[in-house]
Amino acid sequence: MVDILRAAEAAKFDAAQIYSLDMGHGVVPNRRELERYFRTAIEATSLPVILSNQKKVGYALPLDLVEDLASRYTNLAGYAYDVADPFYMIELIRRLGQRLEINCSGTENTMFTLALGGAGFQGMEGNIVPRLAASITAACASGDTRDRKSTRLNSSHITISYAVFC
Repeated sequence: MVDILRAAEAAKFDAAQIYSLDMGHGVVPNRRELERYFRTAIEATSLPVILSNQKKVGYALPLDLVEDLASRYTNLAGYAYDVADPFYMIELIRRLGQRLEINCSGTENTMFTLALGGAGFQGMEGNIVPRLAASITAACASGDTRDRKSTRLNSSHITISYAVFC
């Protein structure tokens, strides 16, 4: 991860995403291992970084660890959460929503995340239907309830587009 982050910085990327530690075969890292992994990665770059927690790794990052990292590193800019525990997302946004850009990963939890005050969603859908994807967060940010009704429909269209094209 350090080499990738350094390459991203050399290429003058705007930001970098740090994926969850995946030890393979269902092995779940302990808190000390997670802390070392993320601290090493974050300290390897001056780029803004976004932590990513994907459900495929089989665990959610401990919220106290995310809080510790956010208080220690000013270049930690966001967190993309894809483990689909709504109570975790509620607590994540409550604790860190003012400090980090919080996104859900994928469209299935977009409306829930936005309703809680999250920033939006991230995923490959933006590559498939970029204007439609951008319109969802724009509608919620505008505060216009008419836009919010169309946003629910647009979110469904993104899911359908993903199913058709992927």
